[in-house]
This record gives sequence, C-alpha cells and structure tokens, in this order.
Amino acid sequence: MIAVYPAALRGRCGAYRVAQRVIGSHKSKSFHPPQICYSADNWRTEVRSTALALKQGEVNALQVEATKGDEHHLVLYFYLWPDATRDPAAGTVLFKLTVPIYGAVENAAQALTLAQDFAQQVFSAGTP
Repeated sequence: MIAVYPAALRGRCGAYRVAQRVIGSHKSKSFHPPQICYSADNWRTEVRSTALALKQGEVNALQVEATKGDEHHLVLYFYLWPDATRDPAAGTVLFKLTVPIYGAVENAAQALTLAQDFAQQVFSAGTP
C-alpha cells in the first residue's frame, strides 16, 4: 500500500511555500528515478546528490532542478530505510520537498537554502 500526504507548510522558511510529500511502500517498484516523470512531461532536469547536516550526523538527498518553459523548481528527495540493509520488503519512505523558484525565491541557491532549512526542522524534531 502506498500512502501519500501532501501539504504546504510554513516554518522558519517564512512566507515561502515548501511543498511536502511523503510516500511509503514495501515494494521496490513503487519508486523510480524522478527523471522518468520529468522527462515524460518534457521537463529539463539537473540532478546531483547533496548532504544535509543535522544536529547528529547527516542525511543525503537527491537534488533535482527542473525547468519547463517559465516554470522552475528545486526538489529534494530523501529515501529513508529502517536499517542499513535497505531491503525494500522492510519498507522504504520517500520524503520529497519542492520549492518553486519564482517571485521572492529568485534562484536555485535560495530555493536550496529554504528546502534545507525546512528539512533540518523536520529531521531534527525531537532531537535534543
């Protein structure tokens, strides 16, 4: 079963919009490289890996900058497993953050900062 919970949230990110999506599954076929969907809808993408520093350690994310016409956004994909074996049968969670780049968010660097700030709040919740 796949559960999808979208939300537009605000935090220290101020009035900027950060869209959040969480998807969980016990089947590996539920997940695929994001470029597949973007390419199918004629988006251009730049993909890289980025590390997010936390209070205790770090978490890695797949960073995607996507452009289609005048639309441009930055997306961070965090793939989370219950242990180091990364066995899909044990469950996988995809945590995705999207920051549209327009208006007050002038460039990808600013969007990345907003997404990282939001993610740090989420991953650090409950951590002393």
